[in-house]
Amino acid sequence: MQTNTTPERCSPSWRARALLLLLVALVYGDAAGYGYVNDDFGLIHVTWREALDRSLHSLLFRPVWYLSFALTNSLVQSPLVDHSFNLGLFALAVTLAHELALRRTGSQRAALFVAVGWTLLPWTAFPVVWISQRNDLLMFVFTFAALASADGARPWRSLPLMALGLMSKETVMLVPAAFALRFWRTGQRKLAGGFVLLLAAHLAIQLHHYSHYHTQYEAPHLAKLSVAVRAANAASHWVEPMVTQLVPLPFFTGLPHAALHLLGLALLAASIGRRPDRPPDYDMLLMALLASFPSVITPQLRIVGFESFCWLVFMASFLAPRRKAVFGAALACLGVASLAGVVATKRNFQTPFFEPHSAGRWDDTYYPNRYYSQKREFLLRLLGREADSPRKP
Repeated sequence: MQTNTTPERCSPSWRARALLLLLVALVYGDAAGYGYVNDDFGLIHVTWREALDRSLHSLLFRPVWYLSFALTNSLVQSPLVDHSFNLGLFALAVTLAHELALRRTGSQRAALFVAVGWTLLPWTAFPVVWISQRNDLLMFVFTFAALASADGARPWRSLPLMALGLMSKETVMLVPAAFALRFWRTGQRKLAGGFVLLLAAHLAIQLHHYSHYHTQYEAPHLAKLSVAVRAANAASHWVEPMVTQLVPLPFFTGLPHAALHLLGLALLAASIGRRPDRPPDYDMLLMALLASFPSVITPQLRIVGFESFCWLVFMASFLAPRRKAVFGAALACLGVASLAGVVATKRNFQTPFFEPHSAGRWDDTYYPNRYYSQKREFLLRLLGREADSPRKP
């Protein structure tokens, strides 16, 4: 199996960076004026002490996430500040994503396509416009920075950066295995061992938290499912995002929208071919697969942002346009369809601007996409169970 173990040292163009920052501002800048929604209300009063307490005594071990809210809450409690903080994190994540794509593909054009495509994925919009989903943004920033450091002059920095990514959101819990394999393969055995220990420690912490607190969160309608049904449910959860990342059913606003996206996919398939000068980047393929396993818990696309980035880089590493006119038409169709999905996603979070002392509703069964709520109701009817919601402390 060939793999790119030494990504090229390519300097990002300042024009590309400026274009990406302008794109972020144009597409997401209005989110600074949004208010709070749903579980935002459970975080806007978190103090430093509460951040530590929740990190140690809740189902998910996310201390960096909780501490970020303690930080912003200690400064000023305002949705403008919280949304601006998220926008700044996203701009940094997009910049890092572009730099990584450039290193992995060795092409300025391919890197820009990856960064723009990832920015416009409808599910990438969630952490930008939904304050409580800051965990994804923190995970993006620290994990991307870890990847960049692994390819840099001081690869040891990737270890603490990856640890911070894990403590932001657990969707990258298996990604340290890819770092360990990479460093082992390149003869950096101590660093590989460090990532093995990091992986083991994080899994141990997650198992500890799950064993102590999962009963507070488990949905009653799932409690009595057989082992076979649970296994089938987990398998379907893992497969579904693989399909919906390619054909994003949850984000289509109607048949014309779906038709435009499918047309773009068909044109893309007809216009690209293998790059003769480069093998596929199997490191990114491995990371995409490792990042996909948390989907067995929930198939919602809002948790697969890092996985989607890895898939995009993997494809861009060995594919290139062969028919430029057709390729341009494909990008136009997919770009418009993706932007429509982003706009539809943002619409769910365009709540009025108000201060945190205003009353807010925290709904455990909240789904920002009708697709997932309707699917849940269908499965509940199929199982003959009522739509009981999970419990939160």
